[in-house]
Amino acid sequence: MQHAHLDVETGMTPARKRWSVAVHQISELRAGRGIHALEGRPWQLFVHFAFVLLLYVTVTLTIPISQVAEAKRGVDKFASSVTFEHGGGIEGEGNLESVSNVYDSILYGQAFIQELLTNDEDVHAKPGHKSKFFLEVNRLINSIVVVQRRVKASDCSYPAMKPMYKQCFESLDDHEITSGHLVLKNGRRIPYSERLDGFAVELPLSQDEALSGYQELMEGGFWDTATREFNLRFAFHNSPG
Repeated sequence: MQHAHLDVETGMTPARKRWSVAVHQISELRAGRGIHALEGRPWQLFVHFAFVLLLYVTVTLTIPISQVAEAKRGVDKFASSVTFEHGGGIEGEGNLESVSNVYDSILYGQAFIQELLTNDEDVHAKPGHKSKFFLEVNRLINSIVVVQRRVKASDCSYPAMKPMYKQCFESLDDHEITSGHLVLKNGRRIPYSERLDGFAVELPLSQDEALSGYQELMEGGFWDTATREFNLRFAFHNSPG
């Protein structure tokens, strides 16, 4: 029969005492590492703070944030100031806030182009330059682009309702058209642009020509029940800032 010998001071067997000492040493080692880790954290915090500060200085020096913000405010103010005459039996004048359907957006787009572009005799247009000015100091460049996103027709109605709903035009999520051509009533074919994410048409920076081209799109049925999103895109630049 084996007898377990107890330590007089601790009251533990030798094996249990050895385990206790090992656990105590491991605890001290972990505590020591924790202290060293805490001692190193202020330096890490300083390095991270310096990196964030450097990034902020770099961004503010390379990107004209205040100028871009000011330009955006100018564009928003201009867009809000454009008005159009309602159609479809609705009388009165509307603006961007009152646009509620595709027909309103078409009329607003026409009025926007008319206000955006100036006549050829514009006093702000410098001799020898075909570019126009936006908000008096920003030079319009390239062209105006009319872009729309469309959906394909689907069969979503119950058999009893098919006489009323022969075709459905649902959301972009599951039914968007992302290839092919949009054929207008006059035979003009407008291709889908992957770069612009929609069926796109460019209009020149001339008020008469741009409005004429826009009118052609209206008469050709560029917008219809399959239209789900429509926007006008234009670019301007101001080298002096």
